[in-house]
Amino acid sequence: MNFDRVGTVNYLPICAVGWCVSRTGCFCVRESRYVDPILLPIVAKLPSFGIVTHRGRESGRIYRTPVNVFRRGDAYLFFLTYGSDVEWVKNVLASGSCTLEIRGQTVDLHEPRLITDPELRPAPAIARFIERRIAGVTQYLRMRERAALVGGDALGLQHREGE
Repeated sequence: MNFDRVGTVNYLPICAVGWCVSRTGCFCVRESRYVDPILLPIVAKLPSFGIVTHRGRESGRIYRTPVNVFRRGDAYLFFLTYGSDVEWVKNVLASGSCTLEIRGQTVDLHEPRLITDPELRPAPAIARFIERRIAGVTQYLRMRERAALVGGDALGLQHREGE
């Protein structure tokens, strides 16, 4: 992990429980390891949240990551609170696809496009205020829904009937 980014654009000057939190630093690792398992059952049912299922670039392992997501027309937008240097974003960009669980449905996504837009124009007003003004987000990931696949999903995973 690279902790020498303090003082650069990637630094978010917030302290949580006495830790300084960098956008890609130590707090993110602790959050993923301890908070994500608690959030996963809840997140997929909440509005504007979902779970991205993606395959590791090197390990090939399947990961599930809770995310903040919004739908605009035929596109899904992920505002990158922790920046584009996080593993799930790298994995999705490398593979070109992922699966999103949102409000009880599973959607196969493809064509990831990393967009830098300091104004976050496609974001809803409240999300734009929180992501841009409070968290300092300037990028988002845009993906499109893939046409229905028979017998599997974008990651090559087979689904059992009823799932």
